[in-house]
Amino acid sequence: MPVEYEGKIIFLKEKNIALCDVIGRCDREGSLDSSIKNELPNDIVGLIKKIPELRAIFCNGGKAGAAFKKYFAKNVPEGIKVYYMHSTSPANAGMDLETLYNEWRILKNCLWY
Repeated sequence: MPVEYEGKIIFLKEKNIALCDVIGRCDREGSLDSSIKNELPNDIVGLIKKIPELRAIFCNGGKAGAAFKKYFAKNVPEGIKVYYMHSTSPANAGMDLETLYNEWRILKNCLWY
C-alpha cells in the first residue's frame, strides 16, 4: 500500500475502489462518532446509480454501518453485497489486529470483479 496520498489515490483508481462518507454533514465536538448530532447523509443512492458495475459496499465501523442501514439499506439494488465491518480507526485499538485483518480480507476478494 502506498504511503503518500497521491499514491493511495492511484491505487484506489487502479482497483476501482470508491470512498465515500455515509454522513455528509453533522455537528460534532471532538472526533468521537458518539458525539455526532444533526447528521445529514450523502447521496449514496445517487452514487450507486452512477456506478452500474458496483458489486460490494463496505461500511467501516459501527456509526457508518448504522447510518447506512438507517438511510440506504432498503434502497440497495439486488446483487450488491453490503458488508458491515469493524472500524479500522485507531479508536478501535482494543480489537485484536489479527481478527480485524481476517475480517477485512474479504475486501481483497472483491477487488477482482
